[in-house]
Amino acid sequence: MTVEADTREAALESMRGLIADRVQHGAMIAELDLPGGDNPWLAGAGMFRDDPSFDDWQQAITEYRRQVDETAESP
Repeated sequence: MTVEADTREAALESMRGLIADRVQHGAMIAELDLPGGDNPWLAGAGMFRDDPSFDDWQQAITEYRRQVDETAESP
């Protein structure tokens, strides 16, 4: 089954309706155990935790974005 909707919540509600209809007409729901893979993004999580320049770097990013926004808003 597939559904499409403008929001995640609307898609989930549509899917609930489809599932409920099938169950009402005798379908069974089964649980499947799927093998999980390692999430490659987790390997880098927290890698800058103890880096003393991290806060300065974040400040520089914020300042750069502010400058870009100001430039984009100028006529």
